[in-house]
Amino acid sequence: MLINRNYAKLWFGQTISVVGDEVFGTTLLIWIGYVLLAGKGYAPAVSSVVLIVTSIVIIFLGPIAGVFVDRWEARRTMLRMDLIRAALISSLIVVSVVTLPLPVTLTIIAVVVALDTAASQFFNPSRIVLLRDIVPEEMQGRASGYAQSAGALASIIGPPLAAPLLVSVGVPWAITVNALSFLVSYLLIRLIKVDPAAVPPAKPREESAGVWREFVSGMRFIGGHSLVRAVLILAVVVQLGIGAFVALDLYFVAENLNAEPKWFGVLGGAFGVGAVIGSFTGGFLGDRLGHVRVIVGGFVLSGAFLFAYSRLESVWPALAVIAGLGYCIGALNTALAPVLMRVVPRDLLGRVFAVIMPANRLGAIVSIAVTSVLVSTVLKDLDTTLFGMHLGRIDAVFGCAALIVTASGIYFWFAARSLPDSIE
Repeated sequence: MLINRNYAKLWFGQTISVVGDEVFGTTLLIWIGYVLLAGKGYAPAVSSVVLIVTSIVIIFLGPIAGVFVDRWEARRTMLRMDLIRAALISSLIVVSVVTLPLPVTLTIIAVVVALDTAASQFFNPSRIVLLRDIVPEEMQGRASGYAQSAGALASIIGPPLAAPLLVSVGVPWAITVNALSFLVSYLLIRLIKVDPAAVPPAKPREESAGVWREFVSGMRFIGGHSLVRAVLILAVVVQLGIGAFVALDLYFVAENLNAEPKWFGVLGGAFGVGAVIGSFTGGFLGDRLGHVRVIVGGFVLSGAFLFAYSRLESVWPALAVIAGLGYCIGALNTALAPVLMRVVPRDLLGRVFAVIMPANRLGAIVSIAVTSVLVSTVLKDLDTTLFGMHLGRIDAVFGCAALIVTASGIYFWFAARSLPDSIE
């Protein structure tokens, strides 16, 4: 089922690792907000600092890390990063059991999170390169689907596990779970055997070429290739739409769906289930119908589902619509990686993915910040009718987001028209 033994080892290692990451992320926020800073009014601000530190590292280090990913052997890089992350997370076990001044504890946590995130910027693109080396081209869509579905499933089951784990066994053991997940990932990746014939010889690189020159070379490739350039633009633009949904859905549930806040979690679960199914099946659809078709269809249908969601006034139909939205997003995310693996030379793959991933994060941050400000200021009292539709502050933003997502799919279709059928 998992394509071949090498990929099965990679998949199991990744799945265990991402579940550990989700448990750790939630554990960390609970530890800071409800243990270290219990009863402190500034606890939310401190918790936000951790998230800000993570985003800063991803945005600024990620693109440069791609240069080294392309220089180094992918499997060896992943092994090193797993050991580094295991050691970093293990240091927090000591911090959790030793009494230190609160500012010192918080500083150590922030530094460890920053370094752990930095290591991930080398690990994640290397995983894409390794996947390309161990999975036949005709099955790369399926492999991407398995990986995406594992990540989506981890985001559903990981956070709910964190609180009971922390309460039942305490902070040190909850942190240990994440440290052990990296060690399990290390052992499984170590068992992977890469066929040298599957790895094309690297292009000769000038000895004097520095990191900056190689980074610029990667950016020139991205800017000069219509499809890769389109993916980079979409990574930012689509998040302007989806980020608005993430930032405002809690308020939409209360103001537009006329439901209690508890339904926000239920709707999030429906979205997650849809994303898991979409991720799992998106690879199969891409391998059979063409990954470009899945991407374009995913964008257009996502826009349609998001627009339909913005018009709803009760929670029950919203469950079905938001599950459909999750399915489409899961499917199109799955299809992007195989397309890039086919059009990007292997010796540039790390740089390309290391630029696209931070761009996606940057788009989400900008979207969340802008839409949150808009609905709190300019659109705060919006109450109007357009083309027979009533518009309030939240559903108006969702409607605009739907148009952005749909337009992105059309743009990608135009960008991909010149591709040969073998790549589609």
